[in-house]
Amino acid sequence: MLETEELASLSDIAKQENISISYAAKIYRLNFISPKIIEVIINGTQPRDLKLTDIFAKKCPEIWQEQEEKFCIVD
Repeated sequence: MLETEELASLSDIAKQENISISYAAKIYRLNFISPKIIEVIINGTQPRDLKLTDIFAKKCPEIWQEQEEKFCIVD
């Protein structure tokens, strides 16, 4: 919706979807998480102590390889 300029902000999306702005921001940030990290969490094969909420709570590097190293995701 932001990309197509259908809506101008996360706040607008939150209002339209009837969700909180903080939840909309968390979902938006998923766009910047390594697909490998998301895949292992969805598959349940992530390190035992890693949850998606942990990724939001910690400062996450922008580079996917650095994210994977920080959260101990290996091939």
